[in-house]
Amino acid sequence: MAERGDQRSKPGRSRQQAAPPVWERVLAFIGLLLVLASLGYLLYQGVWGDRSPPDIVIMQETITGSGKDYLVQFRVRNLGGETAAEVKITGTLSRNGQGVEKSEVTVDYVAAGSERRGGLFFSNDPRDGQL
Repeated sequence: MAERGDQRSKPGRSRQQAAPPVWERVLAFIGLLLVLASLGYLLYQGVWGDRSPPDIVIMQETITGSGKDYLVQFRVRNLGGETAAEVKITGTLSRNGQGVEKSEVTVDYVAAGSERRGGLFFSNDPRDGQL
């Protein structure tokens, strides 16, 4: 019979824990470095990051026929430091100085330093005029 003061070890546990293998320590250290680097980057961006207003640049890419309409594809870039939301893009087709047709699209979200693509539809051929 065992007495109360008996110090028997419980099944599945050893009195001394074995040290983790070296590869586990290396991976834990790499993980710590990645977390600290992420936090440092976020802190840097929050304190000293670019706070300039959105700077939107629109570049026409291609004009293709799409059924009876014409699609003018474009790229929108935000060169500023802040996000631009609900960017309204209006394309005006003119011939001989006269406005022939207008097309409009709204780009919901253009993050700082990013780009989005879109398109405008026209019923007249934009290659025969000026956009």
